Amino acid sequence: MTNLVIVESPAKKGTIEKYLGDGWIVEASYGHIRDLPNDAMGINFDNYQPNYIASERGSSTIAKLKRIAQSADEVYLATDLDREGEAISWHLAEVLNLKNPKRITFNEITESAVTKAVQNPRTIDYDLFYAQQGRRVADRLVGWKVSPELNNSTGMRLSAGRVQSPAVRLIVERERKIKGFKSTKHYGVTLSFVTDDLQWSADWDTTQITSEHQPYVLFKDTAIMVSLTKKVTVVSQEQKLKKVGSPAPFITTTLQKAGNIALKLSPKETMKSAQDLFDKGLITYHRTDNPNLSDDGIELIKSHLIEKGYEEHISEKPNTWKSKADAQEAHEAIRPTDFDLDITSEISDKNTQLLFKMIRMRALLSQMKAAEFQVKNIVLESEKEFDVLEGKKARFVAKGSILQYEGWKAFGKDESEEEQVKDSDSLVPQFNDNDDCIVSKGQVVEKNTKAPKRYTQPSLIARLEKEGIGRPSTYASIVENIENRKYVQIKKNQYYALKSGEIVVDSLVDRFKFIDLDFTRTMERGLDKIAKGELDYKTLMSALDKQLNSEIEELKNNPLAEVYECPKCGEPLRQKTSKQKTVFWGCSAYKESGCDFIAQDDDGKPMEQPSEVPACPDCTSPMKRIKGKKG
Repeated sequence: MTNLVIVESPAKKGTIEKYLGDGWIVEASYGHIRDLPNDAMGINFDNYQPNYIASERGSSTIAKLKRIAQSADEVYLATDLDREGEAISWHLAEVLNLKNPKRITFNEITESAVTKAVQNPRTIDYDLFYAQQGRRVADRLVGWKVSPELNNSTGMRLSAGRVQSPAVRLIVERERKIKGFKSTKHYGVTLSFVTDDLQWSADWDTTQITSEHQPYVLFKDTAIMVSLTKKVTVVSQEQKLKKVGSPAPFITTTLQKAGNIALKLSPKETMKSAQDLFDKGLITYHRTDNPNLSDDGIELIKSHLIEKGYEEHISEKPNTWKSKADAQEAHEAIRPTDFDLDITSEISDKNTQLLFKMIRMRALLSQMKAAEFQVKNIVLESEKEFDVLEGKKARFVAKGSILQYEGWKAFGKDESEEEQVKDSDSLVPQFNDNDDCIVSKGQVVEKNTKAPKRYTQPSLIARLEKEGIGRPSTYASIVENIENRKYVQIKKNQYYALKSGEIVVDSLVDRFKFIDLDFTRTMERGLDKIAKGELDYKTLMSALDKQLNSEIEELKNNPLAEVYECPKCGEPLRQKTSKQKTVFWGCSAYKESGCDFIAQDDDGKPMEQPSEVPACPDCTSPMKRIKGKKG
């Protein structure tokens, strides 16, 4: 008896064949084998079913799999366990004409997981498939219907995207906030003390003279007067235990953030390394939004920590984390399948090795006890009242903390966070209420309000996740697309909006609902409902299509204001790209009337032409204005 198992990646082939033994053949689909056509919409609008065609690579893969499947007694579809994987299994069943395919999935490629999967096959989950198809069709409807109208309205070669355009909008709006930001100079005061050879400090509590409408001390003279304080009295003290819980295991977004911060990897590079680790059976599935581990994973962690002598630091109850409201939670958080493995024997790539070590560390730390700090706050008041404080005494606050119990910090540091928590103790003396303290130095602290931070790749992905734009399998491709289309650019790991991105956003906002964050979030939730069998596929696609048709008709009746006319014939100019990839503007009537006017691109608009075109002094032909490197 021969059984055929079809996986997505050939990297899994040898490992799974070894686990299954004789009578089993493992072959790869190399990802998707079919997709929508490149030269047509490819959608039947009666039922919103796509007209799929085999890709160039898919055609040869299909032919090979057909030959092998014909001689197999059973065919097991073992593509990945997300919506994309379910869709690939559906396509395989269709093109191979499988009457009763057995669908199997495993969250990790280990012998026990693979064996359990083949012993418990299921049928293809059509709800998951339609959720994936819904995303693909929704993207096609927006892209193919809106982009041509966007081009006609602006004259530029632009594109609209269901999740791409909202992502660009986030960056454009942040760019404008930064450019429009005006810094406010304000002041504080720090008092320094030496008590029993211990140096410590207290900061002026400015809330006693600020308000919601004016949250800053704007006058330096006020701060100078307060800084002249020579003696303060202890008014109150508070001491409490603060627990700092262990970090959660990685999910897709936090893994991409960690890869960027610690290893300087792009989201795409991080996911490629994670895919390699998964395909080799070294980690659990890496596309997940569930921050919690399986019972098996927790037991593996406990065993490893006990073996390493950290039993006393293991949490009594499994540590869990609350998922975001619309998390799919289909798979556990990312963790190693073997915590004792020497990764260097399996993986040669240094970045992949380091990524595995971070995954391992975060998973181990996740099931350890919280670290405990004794936190102490002391409130002090100046000896005298101040006229600048309306006759009140100045109030100061000193804060200190001491690490009392290491907990998870005993095992190791989490190097994946952007801002590391300081572990060093900050001490303040022991006092009784009404004790006096002599100030050794008073210093005015000059501060400036700061503009909002630019998005980095990790922070943009975190915002997309928060807003419900995209899902774990799409974040990396979203940020890659908006960079490749030159709507934004990255400099020193920060996003800057480009002129073309601003034009896209300005052209779509208040005209198309899909660029609104609420609409995008609602659409994603609709796709989630399809996956759960709670919403009909055709209903959601039809609603989106009707919405787009209405908005496109409105745009045709009220086109965008800025359309550039050809100075020779009056027809609209259109942005074009030469064979050398140079952007220029040409007359849209070139094919009909032969108008050959062209102009160079000047930051997203045609370069202004002189009102009177001078003649060449040598041959009398019209001269052209050309933009060079120096202007």
